[in-house]
Amino acid sequence: MFALYLKDMLQLVLSPTHGWEDISYDRPEPRKLLLSGFIPWIILTALTYLLQGIYDSTITPLNLVLGVIVTFVRYFITYFLAVFLFSLFMPRLSGFRTVEKHSQIFIMFSLGLLALMTLVKNCMPIDLAILNFFPLYIILIMWRGARYMKVTPPALTPFVALNVFTIIVPPMVLYMFFNLIIP
Repeated sequence: MFALYLKDMLQLVLSPTHGWEDISYDRPEPRKLLLSGFIPWIILTALTYLLQGIYDSTITPLNLVLGVIVTFVRYFITYFLAVFLFSLFMPRLSGFRTVEKHSQIFIMFSLGLLALMTLVKNCMPIDLAILNFFPLYIILIMWRGARYMKVTPPALTPFVALNVFTIIVPPMVLYMFFNLIIP
């Protein structure tokens, strides 16, 4: 399942429309995808934070461990928050046609793409400014997923706003919050 998750994420990055079609064709089971795809992916992403200890000798081992935990927790919490908020708002946006399992899969892949950005940032010894624009591309990918989510054109703007405020913003806010409380 992990290989399928990575394949579908790569397809989303290369061709968002075909990526969502492939996900629809693959019909992954949300629980299996969560346990065998998304969670291992965010664990791998969190572990790459340890590479910063190689590049920056001023980071203490405690801060490295805390960074790993924070990286994992911010994506884990965001997943459950987004599932809750999608269950509240998506029925209105899709005319009660969206299945909850589609929402869960959509959220896992969208957050997986955000985690991909974090993974690449963690592996780089310098801060690449271009990576700060990757969330805009992720918003485009999520917009292309409107058909997968059965959202009709009149509801596209609220759908994109829901995506931004439930999937893109929470990991960033959690990251800033944890940076405030962890020295």
